[in-house]
Amino acid sequence: MGTNSSRPISDSTSSTAMSIGNTSSGGADVRGGGMVVGEPPQAQAGLLVAPPQQQANPLNLLLVVHSLLRGRYWLAILLAMIGMIVGAGIGYNAIKPKYRSMGMVRIRPYVEKIMYDTDRTQMIPMFPAFMEAQVVLIRTPRMIELAMEDPRWKDLGRPHTQAMVQDFLGKLDVSCRGEMINIEFTDEQPEATYRAVNALIDAYARRFEDQDSERYAGRMEKLEERRSRLEAELKLKNDAILAIGNQYGSTALQKIYEFNLEELNKVVSQLRLAELALAAGEAQLGNHGPQPKPDADPARTDPAMGEALMNEYLRRAAAERANLRQLELSLGANHPQVVKTRAWLDQLEKDIRTLQQEVRIAPAGLPIAPLAMQSLESLRENERRIRELHDKIKAETLELGRKNVQIEALRQEAAKLQTDLDETRSLIEKLQVEASAGERLSIISYAEPPLGPDKDRRLPVAAAGGMALGGLGVGIVLLLGLLDRRLHRIADAEARLPQANRVLGVLPALPEDLSDPEQSSIAAHCVHQIRTLLQIQQNTSGHRVLSVTSPSPGDGKTSLTIALGMSFAASGSKTLLIDCDMQGGGLTSRLIPSGSRRLGQILLRERRITEEQLGAALEESQRLRRPLGEVLLGQRLISSEVLDRALLKQRRMRAGLSGVIKGEVLGDCIVSTGTRNLHLLPLGVDDHRFSSQLSPAMVGSILDEAARHYDTVLVDTGPVLGSLEAAVVASEVDGVVLTVSRGADRNLAHNAIRYLATMNAQIEGIVFNRAKVEDIRRSTYSGSVSAASARQLPSAADSCVTGAGAGSPATPTGRGPTTRHWVRRLGPIACAVAEAEAEQHAPTTPGAHTPVQQRPDAAAPGIHDKR
Repeated sequence: MGTNSSRPISDSTSSTAMSIGNTSSGGADVRGGGMVVGEPPQAQAGLLVAPPQQQANPLNLLLVVHSLLRGRYWLAILLAMIGMIVGAGIGYNAIKPKYRSMGMVRIRPYVEKIMYDTDRTQMIPMFPAFMEAQVVLIRTPRMIELAMEDPRWKDLGRPHTQAMVQDFLGKLDVSCRGEMINIEFTDEQPEATYRAVNALIDAYARRFEDQDSERYAGRMEKLEERRSRLEAELKLKNDAILAIGNQYGSTALQKIYEFNLEELNKVVSQLRLAELALAAGEAQLGNHGPQPKPDADPARTDPAMGEALMNEYLRRAAAERANLRQLELSLGANHPQVVKTRAWLDQLEKDIRTLQQEVRIAPAGLPIAPLAMQSLESLRENERRIRELHDKIKAETLELGRKNVQIEALRQEAAKLQTDLDETRSLIEKLQVEASAGERLSIISYAEPPLGPDKDRRLPVAAAGGMALGGLGVGIVLLLGLLDRRLHRIADAEARLPQANRVLGVLPALPEDLSDPEQSSIAAHCVHQIRTLLQIQQNTSGHRVLSVTSPSPGDGKTSLTIALGMSFAASGSKTLLIDCDMQGGGLTSRLIPSGSRRLGQILLRERRITEEQLGAALEESQRLRRPLGEVLLGQRLISSEVLDRALLKQRRMRAGLSGVIKGEVLGDCIVSTGTRNLHLLPLGVDDHRFSSQLSPAMVGSILDEAARHYDTVLVDTGPVLGSLEAAVVASEVDGVVLTVSRGADRNLAHNAIRYLATMNAQIEGIVFNRAKVEDIRRSTYSGSVSAASARQLPSAADSCVTGAGAGSPATPTGRGPTTRHWVRRLGPIACAVAEAEAEQHAPTTPGAHTPVQQRPDAAAPGIHDKR
């Protein structure tokens, strides 16, 4: 046995042992069992039934958000609006608008000249770098402090602290372009912007002018110092020249020097003649003995001496002439050396003429006697006197030359000093003249009060704040949706459960009294819709044995099982309900309160009556609405003793699943529900110790036996999580129908689906119970339900999650105690299906909303048989 094993086809002609209750209902339409090859009928019908191995759809974020906000949209909108208003207010007031003012200063690279070219009239070297340096200067803390000392800035009342200086610097923007420097200041206070700019411009202008004035004053001071120094040095040089000139009576020592030099040359010539004369005299005395008498004529007495002296003069004259010619060729006729040589030659020729005349005049007017008349002593004395004169004149000439050189050096130094002095005086005059040519710095424009904010980011920040807090409100609602683990709508199940794409249908939340027949019709339609989808799947997959379970108790699985059983039975499908809920036993307690075995089966087993007699007695019992035992006594088919023993055995032998597990025949343990084509295998005895005997093989054999005789088998088990029988049955049935109720824990539902998957259970689909009106309207299964009918369903305010759905207890209100009794017994959904089926047939009892033969317990044994 397993979910993939094929079930045996039900036998439309049941055996005698399987003939129970209303065997006349055996003319059911036999369906299922065979596999249909080709396109599934549900695809042709356009129904949303997912195949067993359909891949999960990719996650749609919008659908997830929609599922989280569903039912909370008004709260999300409210919180978003509140958040947007509060966030916009906070954002608008969080920042203040920024105001900006700008001033402009121009620095000219040069100044137009008036007369002279100075450094002011020349281009500033590397002018772009100079402008960048000025920008840096304006932004220095010292310049900021000077601006903050301005009275206009102090009127703002801002403290003069280091932090305020840094704040001032952070709001300041200084840039240069060409000759222009732009100074901008941004602040939240409009008055502060233009006051800061103007104060800074004035501080910088003063600083620039002070630097220019200091530079000019410094240069003038240095030039004046230089002029004074040069004048003092020049005066010293001139005084030194005058002091030297006073020694000689004139500062023109060059002429005196030239004169002395000429005299010295003459004395040198005379000294040479004297030396020749002395040498000639000594030579004469040495060759000829004693000197002649003084009155003797040497030339006459000694012609050789006169001739030797003349020859010497002529030789020297010839040599000087040759030297003069050479100098004239090389130096020119007017060269001073040539002139001196010429003068010496003239003097030599004059001496020759004098010698020829034997008479010559001595220097300084001293007559010299002719050589012939002088003695040797006279010659020596004459040579001595001439030498002394020579040495004296030479010393005077040398001293005069030194003084002349000294004076010339002083004159050159004085001339250089005079040149420097004239240059300094000229530069001073130029600076004084060009100082009035104008200034380099000029203020183009002061800052004006701003007309409006330069940067007003309040609206964008307000919008951002509104969006942030508005999104926070929506995020809070989304977080609430994430933290809420319950399933409020079918969309929650579709978005958060792994098998939610195989939703079979929704069941509405019904009122407690079913006072409106239209509501019963809607609920019945939803059940029939689910049954139709299951039948379509039966035709395609052959799944005829289904288990109905839920993640947790109270989800309405038992009521859904009863309703589906009634719907399958109404469609002509021979249906068996099996109560396998070991803990709850919901089917047994709702459909067969006594749970006793049927009286007819006991009499048939003891062969007290035949099947034909039993069938006729049952028809008579239904017609007369009398217990079966009384009908059999009236027909004299049994005696009172036989009836009493049969009733005693009926009380002792309880039919149900426990009997089948103990080895009894399945047909003997099945009881009638009083509804055509609908039978029940109750739980059996109240002792649940037989649950330990459950095994997949045993359950599989029971289900196979049931599938041979019934078109549809619905097994009601306990919740998937926490019940033993649910796991065993889920692994052996053809398919599982999972009931999920509105308000159920999402984690439990998810764990239930995962648990079923681990057992390889085939989930036929999910039924969402106690759905709201919106889920009925929006579901794909409400196409045939009119909007007017959907409006008749109770809203969420009319029914609570735990009290208005399938299988929920109800408070008796509305249409009378009879209907309230069935609602409490069967649940609103099953009762709505019974009501809808009853309205399709004419009631046998006037005034009764549910016909006797259609009520599930109308023919329950233990009620009529005891009469």
